[in-house]
Amino acid sequence: MGEYLTQGLEPEEWAELSTVERARRCRAMAAEAQRLSKGAEGEVRNVYFALSVHWMALANEIEQSDS
Repeated sequence: MGEYLTQGLEPEEWAELSTVERARRCRAMAAEAQRLSKGAEGEVRNVYFALSVHWMALANEIEQSDS
């Protein structure tokens, strides 16, 4: 396997981001999880896909909370 989602932040760094930047980062994580799902098989593929869906949902929630 050997591939990891690499765009994580420490909690202190996350707290300093604007809501726009937080949503952008979540969408980047969703894209990365989706990319990894395409190269995975079986349950791992399903997990990466589910992560992608959850990252997108979080991005949408962040944007809605800013309105």
